[in-house]
Amino acid sequence: IRNFVTKDYVKVKSSVDGIELQSQKTFDTEKQAKEYAEKLNASESVVVNVDNHSSTVAPGKLYSLSKLQGVLGKKHKMTPKVSLEVVQSLYEKGYVTYPRTNTEYLAKAEKDKVSKVLEKLPQQDLDVKASEKIFDDGKIESHSAITPTINLPSDTNLSELEKKVYDTIMARFLAVFCNEKCIVDKTEISIDVGGVETIKIKGQVIKQKGWTKYDEYTTKDKTLPDLKKGDVVKTDFKAEKDTTKAPDRYTTDSFYKYLKNPFRKDEIEDEEEEYKAIFSGVELGTEATRTGIIEGAIKSKYIDLKDNKFYLLDEGEAYVNYLTKLKLLLDKRKTADMGVVLKDVYKGKNSINQAIKYTYDEISALIDQSSKIYVQKSFGAKTISNQNGSVKKTEYKCPCCKSGDVLETRFGYICSNNENAKCGFSVPKKLAGHEFTDQEIKELMTKGEIFNIEGFVSRAGKEFSAGLYFKKDGTLTFDFHK
Repeated sequence: IRNFVTKDYVKVKSSVDGIELQSQKTFDTEKQAKEYAEKLNASESVVVNVDNHSSTVAPGKLYSLSKLQGVLGKKHKMTPKVSLEVVQSLYEKGYVTYPRTNTEYLAKAEKDKVSKVLEKLPQQDLDVKASEKIFDDGKIESHSAITPTINLPSDTNLSELEKKVYDTIMARFLAVFCNEKCIVDKTEISIDVGGVETIKIKGQVIKQKGWTKYDEYTTKDKTLPDLKKGDVVKTDFKAEKDTTKAPDRYTTDSFYKYLKNPFRKDEIEDEEEEYKAIFSGVELGTEATRTGIIEGAIKSKYIDLKDNKFYLLDEGEAYVNYLTKLKLLLDKRKTADMGVVLKDVYKGKNSINQAIKYTYDEISALIDQSSKIYVQKSFGAKTISNQNGSVKKTEYKCPCCKSGDVLETRFGYICSNNENAKCGFSVPKKLAGHEFTDQEIKELMTKGEIFNIEGFVSRAGKEFSAGLYFKKDGTLTFDFHK
């Protein structure tokens, strides 16, 4: 956002009975745009196609915690911390089901429970059979979507915030189980403009309200002029200046979508892809921990949340920069990998001890990689002869650059030429669960490679053997052919 450079451009627009008609083309200069507008205005504009059809619009799904917090942030500017506290309070009072859920579905066995809730409600157009697609055991791990319970509160039993949250949950519940469909009449009109370009305009009108009586439907009615194929329409295209805008900041909703699936291929939500990511563990944080993580970053003054938009603060920028310089930035892939290992424990494919060991080894390797930078920045060349023993000069010459001395640190071995990034040689004392022996270290230092080391452990807890060698940049790398 900070580095975004705005760019002026010119678009070409007209209108038909108050409906905007805009060319798909944009231009760098006003002169180019005016010349194109003259081409469009040179001949008649004719309706070449009119498509009228009705379609059924489905309500939104029941709420997971993230989706609920996203809606409450957008609608009421409620922070994740506040919304979680309020929905937790409603749960403890018995008015809603368990809040920390990552699904928007109910179990098939819960149909009777839903029926009992519906029987208590005064609305007459509700039916549990009308929403079979909402019951899917395959999209539930432990807790179902958030719904009202049979304990219906009176307004006097709820605080102002509790009422806002409860009404949001109830509105979605009523919409999902409303047996009257929402039917929308949609129209698309194609207009051939001067034989130069075909421009389409779209509109829609709600024909039957259905579930929109209870829950918000964000798409507003847009009535198009009554045109038929062959009609000539009057247009007057003109050039209009505009400017490109920087990317939007994250909102609670968009940020939670990213955290739930940080490897989303595009901005289009793919439900199956999202649930696959959640159930495999490829997410950053969980429904139970995400609010606390964000609140921790806010308390540490790394980020701020104002009017449902996240802002990076100076302290947060410095924090990221320091971690980057020290190579201690745990990227989303590594973080997600740790989530996968934990999910495997949940699935019974892995033991908790294996998960702890994997995490320990990953973080140890990260610290080891960083230690050479820490030594360089904090102590510099003086460290070689310092008296506290934090870094010791060994008998070996660096096997990568051939000129530097190998230094032993608390975490492993680095090259004295590491200063100013002249050599990236680095060997941890422990790699993938295997602690190197003195003989193995000697072989690596003198030969620059080693064959058939046994006792490595993969993140899945399986032992494997491999050789090791140094890349040109000094990185120690597995070689499975040796």
